[in-house]
Amino acid sequence: MEKQKILVIGQTPPHIYRYQNMREDEIIKVLSKYNLPSKFVLYPAQFWEHKNHIRFIEALYYLRKEHNETISAVFVGSKSWDLYEEVMNTIIKYNMDDQIRCLGYVHDNEIVALYKRSRALVYPSFADYTNIPVLEAIVLGVPVACSNSFSMPKQVGKAGIFFDPLNIKDIADKIYQVWTNNDLVTQIIYEANKIAPKLSLENFGERWTNLINETLLKVEK
Repeated sequence: MEKQKILVIGQTPPHIYRYQNMREDEIIKVLSKYNLPSKFVLYPAQFWEHKNHIRFIEALYYLRKEHNETISAVFVGSKSWDLYEEVMNTIIKYNMDDQIRCLGYVHDNEIVALYKRSRALVYPSFADYTNIPVLEAIVLGVPVACSNSFSMPKQVGKAGIFFDPLNIKDIADKIYQVWTNNDLVTQIIYEANKIAPKLSLENFGERWTNLINETLLKVEK
């Protein structure tokens, strides 16, 4: 197909808008349900190998061992996938079961509450073309630290920082930055808030409507 005939319409994170403006008491209720710490980084992803959970865990272990920095993390994803057992075994191996919480599947309102209370989304996946959690974080004004592979740099732009998903020390360094650098976090949130309106459901629908209308006009001619 000729390149000039291709039009890319980026995705939008549809499920979070219903709960985008959830009340503070609703957020606290979710955090209390899972007994979560007051500060944590979030990784919502299925337990598939390319989601790179193991290197994420090893990066947190590196920070604890080499820099005496214990960073709490919350994993969200179905426990039915084969890699879940390996992830849990790795957490136990490094004695991090109090540091890393695996919540399993959570409802849409709960994931929004987790985003809103997280210090940052850490997204080490290295083989995705479309990354819905990254878009969800941007819409909710959550800082992003993610892989520098595939489409992620283009999706995130200045609303996040990037690391090599195969380099444990680089992952650790970027996690440490969003964990400790308040000025950086403020700047990332500022950039995310500039991008968020472009990801709205209204904008998504308008782009499709325009494309259909333009196509119909060409057909009529």
